[in-house]
Order: sequence, then C-alpha cells, then structure tokens
Amino acid sequence: MNPTKQLWALVKGQFAAYPGFLVISLIFCFPLIWMHGPHPSLDLLIASPNLFLVGIYGCLMLAPEFLAMAPQGPSLGYGTDYLLTRALNRNVVARARTAFFLFIVLIGPAAMLLIAQQSPGLNVAPYSREVGLLCLSHIPGSSAVTTMPDFPNLVFVPNGKVLFAAWHLWSMLAVAAAVQILIYAIHRFKYRRFVFWLVFSVLAFGPLAAPYIPPLTRTLGAMSFGKQVFLSFAANQPLYWLLILVAAFAGQLWCEWRFSRLEY
Repeated sequence: MNPTKQLWALVKGQFAAYPGFLVISLIFCFPLIWMHGPHPSLDLLIASPNLFLVGIYGCLMLAPEFLAMAPQGPSLGYGTDYLLTRALNRNVVARARTAFFLFIVLIGPAAMLLIAQQSPGLNVAPYSREVGLLCLSHIPGSSAVTTMPDFPNLVFVPNGKVLFAAWHLWSMLAVAAAVQILIYAIHRFKYRRFVFWLVFSVLAFGPLAAPYIPPLTRTLGAMSFGKQVFLSFAANQPLYWLLILVAAFAGQLWCEWRFSRLEY
C-alpha cells in the first residue's frame, strides 16, 4: 500500500479506537477562555495546567504500558494492537501515532487561535507595575491604559488574544514533542516507567518549588521562569516558532528511527 494511504488508514483507525479523545481535546481550550473576560490577569493567561495532561495523554497514546500497574504483554490497548504487526511500515506507524497525538493536543489551541482573529485586542492586568513595564517593553504594540483609574497597571495589547492563543499552541507543541522524544528515548530501559514518571514529575512540579530555592529566586527575580519565557516569546515569535518547528521535525525523524528498531 502507498505510504500516504497507509498513514491515512492508520490515523482513521486510531480515531475509531479512541473516539472519546475528540471530546477530551476540548479540555486544552480551557485556559484560553479567560481571554474573553474583562481585564484578565496575566497570570491566568500565561499559566497552562493542561501541560501536565499533555504528558498523560502522550503516555496513554504512545506508550500505554507506562500506565499499567503490572507487567503486560505487547499491547497498545483500545483495539490498536494491529499497529504492532510487522506487515506495516514501522516509520509510518510512528508517524500515524504522532499525528493522532498532536491532533488531539493541538486542535483546541489552534481553533482558539483562529477565533481570536475576529477580535484580537485585549486589556491585560499585570499583577505589579514592574511586570506591566516589562510587558510594555517586550510585547510589540502594547500601550498603557490611562482611561481606567481603577486599573492602574492595565496594558492594552492590540493582538493580545492572538498572542496568548499562539503562546499556548507553542507551549503545547513543545511539550508534546518533548514527551514523545522522552518516551522513545527510555523505552528500552528496564525501569522506563519509573524514569518517565520521575522526569515528568520533576518537570511538571519543579516550577512550583522554584520560589523556595534561593539561587533560583535571585536569578529569576520577581518574575517566574514561565513569565520570562512568555515575554521572550512575545518579543521574538518568528524565532521561537522556527526553533520549535525545526526541533519537532528533527525529533519526529529520530522517533521514527527509534520506533522502527523497538521490539515488542
């Protein structure tokens, strides 16, 4: 069978096996709902608790054996065991699994990005004057709002909704690519399940402990690492998109090569 037709058939097969994930994908839109409120907080717009769910769903779709409480045989669950047959091109199988995973994770933020084009302007409420000044200096086109004395630090961003939707889309893509690379990198390890959850827990919950670590507190100052990355992203969007697309493409090629050599 033609590789393109085979890829399309495998993707459709996964949609038939995981129909509930189409509804679950709406969860990834939740943080962006704050954009449509009056004067949303910068913290709410930047934070994304769904990044943790990206790792969970990536593990469930790409390596469900990591979630098993007891050792199991070669099975992908949910009626997708056919993906393991040697009659299929293993590179195409890896590509189909990635395509389905990325679709579930990115369809929500991508839809919100398109919706944001209709009314892109947004008033953002930074939590301090210092952060407000940083927003004015790093976000192109932003300006201070002086007509609302009750909100002294309010900042107007002409393409604010588009910017924050793009930020969440970029974050989701970066985490999804990293999760996939991590899964295939440790898949041959004896204690791969332990390694995965250890690394994932440190990356997911590590930022919460950063304010309590003096060296990091002195380095980051008044702003968290996530806010600093966001401001850098806002000031250099083309560069960030170029880096993540190149990294995701190179990572995908490596994951396909790695998957084609895995033994189930």
